[in-house]
Amino acid sequence: MGSTLLSVGSATSQGFIISDLGGNISDVVAINGGTPFNPVGTGTPAVTATMWSGNIASSSSTAGIRRTAFSDSNTATDWMLPVQLTLPTGNL
Repeated sequence: MGSTLLSVGSATSQGFIISDLGGNISDVVAINGGTPFNPVGTGTPAVTATMWSGNIASSSSTAGIRRTAFSDSNTATDWMLPVQLTLPTGNL
């Protein structure tokens, strides 16, 4: 499976259509509000309204998003922000 890494700022609404090398859509995700991203009719084959709903409101101060669901429920709940850890400073 090929991939392209993109940098998206936390203030930029963006959507992604994830597909395999055969062009089969695996998932669709919107981040940082997702508006005006509307993937319906986009891509080959085209995304349908049943493939996507919801968005991840903001990825501010995180290292992006990650997919946590084993199977695709076609909702934003398949994705989450990574846990942010604050490590204490001091001597080791």
